[in-house]
Amino acid sequence: MSNVVPVTARRGQRGGIQWWIWRPGEGRVLSAGRHQRALAGGWRSAEQRRSANCSSDRRWVSASLAETDSRSRKRRLRFQQLTWCSFPLPIMAPGLPSTTRLARLCQKLNRLKPLEGSSMETSLQRCLSTLDLTLLGVGGMVGSGLYVLTGTVAKQMAGPAVLVSFGVAAVASLLAALCYAEFGARVPRTGSAYLFTYVSMGELWAFLIGWNVLLEYLVGGAAVARAWSSYLDSIFSHRIRNFTEAHVGVWQVPFLAHYPDFLATGIIILASAMVSCGARISSWLNHIFSTISLVIILFIIIMGFILAQPHNWSPEEGGFSPFGFSGILAGTATCFFAFVGFDVIAASCEEARNPKRAVPIAIAISLGLVASAYILVSTVLTLMVPWHSLDPDSALADAFYRRGYSWAGFIVAAGSICAMNTVLLLNLFSGPRIIYAMATDGLFFQAFAHVHPRTQVPVVGILVFGVLMAFMALLLDLEALVQFLSIGTLLAYTFVATSIIVLRFQKAPPSSSTGQASPGPVAKEYNSFQDHIQLVGTEQASSSKPGQLRPSLKPYLGFLSGCNTEAAVTWALGFLVTSAITLSCVLVFGNSALHLPNWSYILLLLLSAIIFVLSLLVLGAHQQQRRQDTFQVPLVPLTPALSILLNICLMLNLSYLTWLRFSIWLLIGTHGLGELVKDTLYLRSCRVHRVVPAFCFRYQGSDPELNLRHRGLGPQGARALASSLTSNPYVKRLDLQDNGLCGAGAEALASALSKSSSICDVDLSENQLGAVGAQAICAALTVNPNMQKVQLAGNGLEEQAAQYLTELLLAHTGLKSLDLSYNQLNDQAGEMLGPALAENTGLIELNISWNHLRGPGAIAFARGLEANIFLRVLDISYNGFGDPGASAMGEALKTNNVLEELNMSNNRISAAGALSLGLGLRDNQTLRSLVVSPGVLLATA
Repeated sequence: MSNVVPVTARRGQRGGIQWWIWRPGEGRVLSAGRHQRALAGGWRSAEQRRSANCSSDRRWVSASLAETDSRSRKRRLRFQQLTWCSFPLPIMAPGLPSTTRLARLCQKLNRLKPLEGSSMETSLQRCLSTLDLTLLGVGGMVGSGLYVLTGTVAKQMAGPAVLVSFGVAAVASLLAALCYAEFGARVPRTGSAYLFTYVSMGELWAFLIGWNVLLEYLVGGAAVARAWSSYLDSIFSHRIRNFTEAHVGVWQVPFLAHYPDFLATGIIILASAMVSCGARISSWLNHIFSTISLVIILFIIIMGFILAQPHNWSPEEGGFSPFGFSGILAGTATCFFAFVGFDVIAASCEEARNPKRAVPIAIAISLGLVASAYILVSTVLTLMVPWHSLDPDSALADAFYRRGYSWAGFIVAAGSICAMNTVLLLNLFSGPRIIYAMATDGLFFQAFAHVHPRTQVPVVGILVFGVLMAFMALLLDLEALVQFLSIGTLLAYTFVATSIIVLRFQKAPPSSSTGQASPGPVAKEYNSFQDHIQLVGTEQASSSKPGQLRPSLKPYLGFLSGCNTEAAVTWALGFLVTSAITLSCVLVFGNSALHLPNWSYILLLLLSAIIFVLSLLVLGAHQQQRRQDTFQVPLVPLTPALSILLNICLMLNLSYLTWLRFSIWLLIGTHGLGELVKDTLYLRSCRVHRVVPAFCFRYQGSDPELNLRHRGLGPQGARALASSLTSNPYVKRLDLQDNGLCGAGAEALASALSKSSSICDVDLSENQLGAVGAQAICAALTVNPNMQKVQLAGNGLEEQAAQYLTELLLAHTGLKSLDLSYNQLNDQAGEMLGPALAENTGLIELNISWNHLRGPGAIAFARGLEANIFLRVLDISYNGFGDPGASAMGEALKTNNVLEELNMSNNRISAAGALSLGLGLRDNQTLRSLVVSPGVLLATA
């Protein structure tokens, strides 16, 4: 005892005395005294102890100091000094958020969705092959446009040169398709343009794109259903329309159809029911309709070449290009929209078996097949009959009728109906998946994130989406809304192309693995010259940093090397988009519309073109991400830049009414986003309220720590919170202390804990979970490999709950810290937990203080500690171990060479038990901190 020096002693209001003894030579701390409740968790930090004892009483708390030796740099020694604190701490009153919070909100509106390491895990069913995706793309692009658009463009815009227009439009569509292919292979998640924008440009832009894509699918599906109904009605000589008008009447109301289309409504509801049966059923139906459509297209091509008359391209009939080059360009702008639909492949990539390989192949093959079909059909159409005599509404059927093959018109009608069926199915297939992606990210109502357990499809989104589409097809006049499809599609293409440039110049995220850490680097011998070459090549590849100036260009572009590389790329991209908009305005509107002098018009044209080219050169001078495992767009940034320029030109060709409707729709979407954000702000400002309405807990934040302690959530709030936490990739620590969750709230929260890929630390203390809650939480934690720290203190856990805790300790090898203090675990619980502790291979910290481990339970627990080779920190204070437990603990300490910190204060240990404990301490070489009562301290020493 010569080297034992009393450090400090202090008596508080409640009569507690704390003795601190420091052994410099051995690097140990021995502590004696009657601890207050705040000291029960000996290894907790000061902040945790403050929050655990948040009351108006004065408490004894302790703040940790750091030890100076090398080993404690990794692990703090609990050399503690008493401090005097008064609670409660200052808290923020409820009210409107401050300016700082609004600034943080603006930053979070531009936050990016992280690219997850394990992107193949999904709640949807991966059942689609490359053939399935290819036919989905073919079905999405070959719609009524093949049977209507070819005749319209040929007669009114390009003549026989319509095949050139389709060829140029196919090349232009290929630019956007390549961007979708790279994203679909790299981010195999549902969401299409919405998700691609989210991972590269930010949350606000992603929401606006998703909002526009939703309207595109809604209006597109309703319009196709109306066209399908009209086409079928024409076959029966308009008897369906006449019957409806006779019994319902004709409407003359703005924005409403002339009569309700019950047939279109029925086909939408039927298609919704089929799509909700699962991805395999939808794919099977698409196979049937797409195969029939392709066979009929092949029939049209063969019969068309048989009936072809080259004289129809002669100068007597107007020649091959009667409208000249301008007509070909006008036809190209219209034919471009015939290839809209390949994005259904990207929207379905989360259900593909091998998306990295299947998505690029499916997009390339489907686009090639559809382009060939459009070019060949337009060729035979203008060869069968003169282009100026075509019927724009039913060109193919009318062409066969003119040549005396009226029976072929019925085959063409069947092909048109099959093609429209595929488009309708795919609109109902893709739209709900966009809603599902937005809902899982917290940007839409959480009900749409529900996936049916049997069919594994977002059934709520499908049914609601189908009902809305059926309502629009039944009542609304869609002719004014159809033009909106163009601007929504082009805007999505523009953002996806921009996202490709952004993603290419971003720094690659560090690779992570969910498996166990490797024990250390494995040395490799390089015995041959080839091995050395491979090593040097690997080092050079690894030294490539995206966004940095290319080393070979640094001598020539020294002024760029001195700039911030990220800022240089950002500014170059901004100038690229701005110059593309200016150049498009000059090219589309021309000198006559802009009312500029010739010299200023030419100057503006040259200036915008030069800035566009210079921006491309600056971007090309920087290094890009190079990935060998997925498809990448060639010639970046040139390919996406051309796609951006083309899309902007086409958007500027749309009418001003389309832009006005587009602006109104954006305002509606922005208002809806604001309502969701307002709920989140209200949640963050309610610091004092113990009861907060459950609807406020739609959490969409990106903070790694979500602190909701003392909020009075209850089971209802837990259900609302769980639905948003399931898909939140940001929250790592969840604090729900003292919320009255009980068993029902724990069951609701268990689903989120089992599915979350980010939460690794959860505090459920003082919630009275009981056996029911413990069963649900332990079952959820068992299947979550990411969970590392769990606090279940003060939950009334008894013997029955110990059974579920035992299963958790045996099954979960990743759990590092477990707090079971202030429960009612008795000897029977200790007899179950002891063997589980012996077999556990991951737990490092365990707090089981303030329980009832006496006699047999204490002995079983000590034997479990004796066999455990991982536990470093243990708190078993206030249990009433007694002398038998102390003797068993002494025997355990003799052989346990892992434990570093032990708290055994207030365990009713006499001198005999202390002697046994001291004999165990004498042979122990690893224990660095021991907390015991004063009498035990003297006997042990």
